[in-house]
Amino acid sequence: MTTPSIQATETSGTETRAQEFASPNGSASDARLAPAFRLCDNCLRNFEGHDATLAIALLGADQKLLVFANAQCELRHERIVPLFRMGLANKRIQLLDVHQGWRNKIITGWRVLRANLSYYGDLRRANRLRLGRKPCMLIIANGDSRCVFGVFFYALFSRDVHVAVYLQTAPTRLLGKVGRLIRFTRLRRFAFAAETQEQASGWEQMLGVPVWNIPFPTPPRQTDMDTSIAPDRPVELGLLGGPRLEKGFAGIPDLCQSLEPELRSGRARLLIQVAPAPPGGLIEETISRLLQLAEQIPGIQLIRQTMDESAYGAAWRQVSGVILPYSRDGYAARSSGILIEAISGGKPVVVTEGTLLARFARQHGAACSCIEGEPASLAAACRRLIAEFATFEQLAAARAAAYNQQFNPPRFLEQLAALANK
Repeated sequence: MTTPSIQATETSGTETRAQEFASPNGSASDARLAPAFRLCDNCLRNFEGHDATLAIALLGADQKLLVFANAQCELRHERIVPLFRMGLANKRIQLLDVHQGWRNKIITGWRVLRANLSYYGDLRRANRLRLGRKPCMLIIANGDSRCVFGVFFYALFSRDVHVAVYLQTAPTRLLGKVGRLIRFTRLRRFAFAAETQEQASGWEQMLGVPVWNIPFPTPPRQTDMDTSIAPDRPVELGLLGGPRLEKGFAGIPDLCQSLEPELRSGRARLLIQVAPAPPGGLIEETISRLLQLAEQIPGIQLIRQTMDESAYGAAWRQVSGVILPYSRDGYAARSSGILIEAISGGKPVVVTEGTLLARFARQHGAACSCIEGEPASLAAACRRLIAEFATFEQLAAARAAAYNQQFNPPRFLEQLAALANK
């Protein structure tokens, strides 16, 4: 499968970009058999995380698929349209704790309303620009509860549009209201899917409507990689993705110090991404510690800039295994694009016990688990992976072949297309 080429660039106007590849309208019968897919992700801004992984996978699987991204999107591709004016990073729609008084409830309610009006208006703008043929299926990534109301009303008043909301987060009470609206209006062109069965079950109880389990598709850039390493090459463990506290980043300096014997002996190496990082706070302090340790201990390499597609692919080829010490609060019912890439690429992982990542990795990959908040446990899991790497590598490679065959991007789109006929 050919991976689409994506580059970072300055954002241009939506109208200008749209006119470059507006496609002709198709017949209703053709779309019934093969709907025109439109991936909508108001959080897609750069080459980081779940958002970019899904976009790249689907762009490579369907040459007619369009991606509607955040208006500030830095990715340059002929089928990526910068569109949405509000995303998760927009402070104007950050939700407050509604249990802290009426003021927070009123502010949160206004921000939810504003986000949905914005999302609805952006979809109408895309429709006026005649982007793509109708009927089509909108794939709503992230399942952002602040925007699904706007998607619902857009689908309600657009007869030729099917919607599949792909849920990748824990259930929220706010989405329960959308479920009631769907049941009240009997809207059959609105479906929900989740990447794991646990997520699907949780969402189904919250929404009161069926939620289909459709696993996250294989990132195409990983399927052809040679994951084996030479016997004399050190085991290189990578901590990839932007540094965040819920990803256990604050404990990485302690891990470096614990693994100093393995690093100095040349049996192991660490590749740690420290950018993009928010200014100030514990993250900045942790990065300062890592910079000092990288000068003192051999075998520690830091990635200090945001990576484009080429650099990201090179980093994945470089590492032998992946460290994912993510928190249970943040990932009890949530998966990770980094984990999916590791599984599909045949790379063993270190994961936190009690997370969805641990259960998913045991089922589809090869994993060592650690206890959250215990540096000694994380170091012990890494040491075990280093010591028994050949065994873990063999298991990971075997399961990667099965995973890639079963959960490839074309099959993902086929499963979504089937929802339009349910």
